Amino acid sequence: MLRTATFGSTSDATRWLGRFTGAAVMAIGAAGFGFAGPAAGAGAAPALDVDGPSCSGELDVSADGRVLVFDTTVAYVATDTESGCDVYLRDTTTGRYELVSSARGGGAGDRPSVKPSISSNGRYVAFESAATNLVPGDGNGLRDVFVRDRTTGSTTLVSRTAKAQGNDGSYNPDISGNGATVAFESDATNLAGATGGSRQILQWRRASGVLARVSSAGGSPIAGGNVEPSSDDDGSVVAFRTGSATYAAAPGLHAGMVRNLAASTTKAVPPTCHAPAPPCVPDVVSGPELDGAGARVVMGVSEAPYDGYSDTAEMIRLGNGQELFHVANDWRVPEVAISRDGRVLATSNQQGDFIPIGGARGSECLDDPDDTGDIALTGNGGAIAFLEYGENALLQRLNYADGHCVLL
Repeated sequence: MLRTATFGSTSDATRWLGRFTGAAVMAIGAAGFGFAGPAAGAGAAPALDVDGPSCSGELDVSADGRVLVFDTTVAYVATDTESGCDVYLRDTTTGRYELVSSARGGGAGDRPSVKPSISSNGRYVAFESAATNLVPGDGNGLRDVFVRDRTTGSTTLVSRTAKAQGNDGSYNPDISGNGATVAFESDATNLAGATGGSRQILQWRRASGVLARVSSAGGSPIAGGNVEPSSDDDGSVVAFRTGSATYAAAPGLHAGMVRNLAASTTKAVPPTCHAPAPPCVPDVVSGPELDGAGARVVMGVSEAPYDGYSDTAEMIRLGNGQELFHVANDWRVPEVAISRDGRVLATSNQQGDFIPIGGARGSECLDDPDDTGDIALTGNGGAIAFLEYGENALLQRLNYADGHCVLL
């Protein structure tokens, strides 16, 4: 495994290896690609360690790294008297905890709330919840998607139309960078037209309150199950993963998709095979994740045969489908992330070697040898948020100096 972190002493190295050994952060800089990694000292976030445990294994961080959102069974505020999972926010500047999944009138939700997603400026937090006491009139008894406005202290149920709540569950929201839209998974058949008999990706728009189907091609829903939405800065482009036989490389596998809602186009993002010998059948197993401009996407790809050399995390330029960068792994890639500026790729894996492409430089550093859980990058990749052992939420500032990533 390639390690490019620099240490001031043997004890520094020992401490680092004891805590961060298994995920990779790639600072990508290549003259041919027209971008470079963040400067030394980039990112405003200090180191932060929030004790878990996590409920869903998911978290998110604001673009400037100031606020971290996560779900947990730990009660960090006195008004949280429920024993279940709630969504919390931690302000790294003030040290303050904030209960995001707050019931109307105060206190916590009466059922689990999980999977938070935060807008770039930290004002809006979307999350999934089975709670019935977050907003008035929530009577379907199912998992729904909500958005919390931290400025006004109000919560909005978004997985509904003007006439009805969803007749089945809605899950796993992803909020756009500007907070104007929320994309989410839904099994409901009464929210945005036909479903094709499978889970769809829907998008809620703050300005109108209207829902639109994202997982659509040629005016028809994409069948086969659609999951893991990822939005660009303004919600005009949404990526997702589908099990549709029309797009996947083989039955039972998955493909990455990108929907441009402004242009009403949907395109498959074909992964590249890097297996040392044929046959190669790629399966998108994590992501896809979009950058803020909707111009680059990263995916975790497993390639059959599973021979210990055939799993990759790859960054692709949308439009021409050019692969910009990939990192090989010896394990199925559990999670991938991309910074909003599209310059930093992160992947949690068991072993990740930096592979130069077209003269690109990059570096690998971090993370946990066991279950890393979710990972998220700040806007310029100056800090990474991740779950250690699937429990403790950590926010670690990074420094990209001379092509190397070191812990500060």
